[in-house]
Amino acid sequence: MTSMKRMMAMTALALVTLGSHAQREGQNPEYAKQQLEQQLAARTSKLVKKTNYKKWVDDINVRWEDGEYMYEVVYDEEEKALLMGAWKWNQYRWEPTEQGYRFALKGSRLQRSDNAKLVIDYETAGTWQMLVVRNSKTGNVEDIFLPEKDAAPTETQFQQDAQDLLGGVYRLRSIEENAPNDYRPSDEDKAYFGSVWLLESRELKDPGAFLYTGNCQLQFGDGRMKYVEQPPMPKFEVRADEYGRPHFMMDDVELPDEATWNREREERMPRPGYGGHGALMGPTLWSYQLTADGMKVHAELQNGVRYYPCFGQKFELTKERGYYEGIDGVWPVASVRPLTRGMLKQMTKDGLQLMLNEIYARHGQSFKDAATQTYFNSQSWYKKAKKPSALTAIEQLNVSMLKGMISQ
Repeated sequence: MTSMKRMMAMTALALVTLGSHAQREGQNPEYAKQQLEQQLAARTSKLVKKTNYKKWVDDINVRWEDGEYMYEVVYDEEEKALLMGAWKWNQYRWEPTEQGYRFALKGSRLQRSDNAKLVIDYETAGTWQMLVVRNSKTGNVEDIFLPEKDAAPTETQFQQDAQDLLGGVYRLRSIEENAPNDYRPSDEDKAYFGSVWLLESRELKDPGAFLYTGNCQLQFGDGRMKYVEQPPMPKFEVRADEYGRPHFMMDDVELPDEATWNREREERMPRPGYGGHGALMGPTLWSYQLTADGMKVHAELQNGVRYYPCFGQKFELTKERGYYEGIDGVWPVASVRPLTRGMLKQMTKDGLQLMLNEIYARHGQSFKDAATQTYFNSQSWYKKAKKPSALTAIEQLNVSMLKGMISQ
């Protein structure tokens, strides 16, 4: 394991630089557009396996990630082993961790040294390069590693994973009972997560872009729904009487004192984006816990702007859809791109099951479970087919991964 330690020590400084590179709020629109087009084009691509280990070891990128950890990959010719030293993302930076893998060459296969059943292959599907870990006995996918894309001008692959999984349109399900009445959004209010480019074409204006900071936290930038109509604001003025004494007026009605006048002004003053659940401005920090079809949120931080949700408030969001055009469901990402174990680690078992069922439902498959069939019958996009269409290669990878995680 000396090679592993040596590799981790040599790259520590480079990773600090990489961490600072990811400190940004949202995606560059052109890059977001390019990523989306590549993902949608790749979703129907065939899977190509690179069987010559010597060739693909030379071809692989230096860094790979699984949605939770980022790995520096080195092939040790002397030991005939693939070493994957790991770092974990934590608040805008990569930090070294004891997590890591070692795949040793056994015959023509690279097997994990601590589990001989797990073998690794270099595979591609469209623009996706993958290190796919499979169980050699069952053929099931155990994990997928994706290259850390240095070419991205404003996003690391790690941040792209969060955008792909969480981005989309959410609606308010519930808020805590003691939330102030003037900050309670209506049932129509929505929260829009993701790149401006990915959502603005759908009758939205400047939705809140976010940055995943690790540890189940989202930081929002200054994006907000600018088109939300401002309510009429009362007329505030100070009038002096004949003795020069000030009188504090609101719509020609005198208020009892200056403190009341100031309080009324602050509470009624139009706010940027006028509050509402979609008026995400910041920096704003949310801690969240994923549910089957959305998330529970606790507002941890706000930066001097009064809006809903206020600091310390808790609420629940239901996800209506992602931002992939023509790919329906709560978790459309599962039919578009390879998932990784790190991406799915925060999902509940119910969420994993919904993600799996949605893959089949998009192809028109029916379900033996009555409750599941009833659920999809209620979805406007679902169309039961006599002869369901075949899953794509990427969907087959994801189905195998999801089934394994659900059964654990």
